[in-house]
Amino acid sequence: MKEARREPPRVVVLQAEGPRGWEAARAAVGVVPFERRGHLQLGVVVKLAHQVDPTAPGSLRLAEGPIALSLDRPSRFPDDPPHVLDQASDLVPARSSAEVFVVGHAHAAEPARSRSVRVRVWGQDAERPIVDATRVLHGALGATSFPMSALAVGPLATPLSPRRVDAPEPVVGLFPSERQWPLGDRRAVEPSAAADHRVPLGALRGDARVSLDGVAPAGTIEFSLPGLVPALELDTVEGEVDVPMRLDTLWIDLDTGRVETVFRAEAPLPRQTVAMVHRLVLSIEREGAERSREQRHADVHRGSIGWATTREDGGVDPPIDPEDPRIDVARLESMGSVAPEPRLPLSRFARISAELAEDRKERHAVLARHGIVERTWELEERAWLERMAVESLREGPTTAAVYGQLFTQHQDTLGTEAEARISVEDYANVRFAMDVSPDPAEVLEQVEWSLARYGRVERRWLAAAEKDPTIAERLQRRLDELAASLPGDSS
Repeated sequence: MKEARREPPRVVVLQAEGPRGWEAARAAVGVVPFERRGHLQLGVVVKLAHQVDPTAPGSLRLAEGPIALSLDRPSRFPDDPPHVLDQASDLVPARSSAEVFVVGHAHAAEPARSRSVRVRVWGQDAERPIVDATRVLHGALGATSFPMSALAVGPLATPLSPRRVDAPEPVVGLFPSERQWPLGDRRAVEPSAAADHRVPLGALRGDARVSLDGVAPAGTIEFSLPGLVPALELDTVEGEVDVPMRLDTLWIDLDTGRVETVFRAEAPLPRQTVAMVHRLVLSIEREGAERSREQRHADVHRGSIGWATTREDGGVDPPIDPEDPRIDVARLESMGSVAPEPRLPLSRFARISAELAEDRKERHAVLARHGIVERTWELEERAWLERMAVESLREGPTTAAVYGQLFTQHQDTLGTEAEARISVEDYANVRFAMDVSPDPAEVLEQVEWSLARYGRVERRWLAAAEKDPTIAERLQRRLDELAASLPGDSS
């Protein structure tokens, strides 16, 4: 397999929001064009990073911060920024088998010369692990920290072993109470994995159970992967196609507590050029409970838009210029999808809508008071209005009627003391002026009333007129006086 030596153009990635409970799920996405039998293919790599908590066995959470891709490093280096995940050979074409790597340092409670470490990973068969690897680590005389050069299951083409440096430094990682040896460069021991220690593709699952023995003084660390897998759609000039991705690499970094799953896919490129790739649509799914394409597209609204990483980026997410026309076009195209389900309860949506209706100039302050940014509000507004419209066509305006009632109730609570002093005659004056004016909004502007204020005043006096005949008489008398004051018909 020969990698193409042409520089690929940027590929836009639209990542949908993750499944509920994992809303923060964010993936690093990379692309690499390569040649197979003379035909150009597009390789796509998706990496998910999780965090192991040694104080709560069995727990697993998403790693904090953004995720980036980097090349040919076995573990995190002390001077690297926290958002870089330093694992080996992320941007390579799909593998022929799965691989499991464990890097970092193992720890013992008592000083020793060696430490035995065992790593087991289970697939579908709960009784028989697909990985059962043991390695004896050697340290200095009386050591309690043992460097793991690379306990790997799978074929390795290049050495991935770190070396110990001259002095220990404290590193906040999986064992914060320990003083650890930071990792140095890659010049050290040859890779430990035998060529026949291969895990068939498909055997390594997104919900695999993992057991680590001998790496922690307290005993065994066990956890299960959360069953999150990427769903990938490749949009080209020839149309949209779903591309299946396979989990082919599992990284366990003992020093940082990171557990990373790497998925890869490849697809033929139309007209043999990356320029024909319009975009990638990525979503993180629960294995066995994947969303439909329509649902994924709807959740793109709450996701992120950016670039796929290439080798030339050096493992760091490319900067995004929000004014870049390609990003802007991708964002606008996402609006063509069905709106997602609203997140705000209908009552809160009605309350915020009522507050926004009071004064357009206070829009930013109102949204900030509710902890909502403009883009989020526009999405919630679209989601609720679209739901009410669809429901009205199918079943009648049930939700729309409830919303209208809630909106009115919230609007009525926003009246001021000055507004309460508006008399029925004042209301009649404004009402009559709006009835005869070609521009009712101009009338409200002249009297410095908002439409929300007019609605409240009108509801108050009409309700009072219905209950009290004397008020109804006052209202009608004033309206008649205003009508009589109009110039007569000169024709």
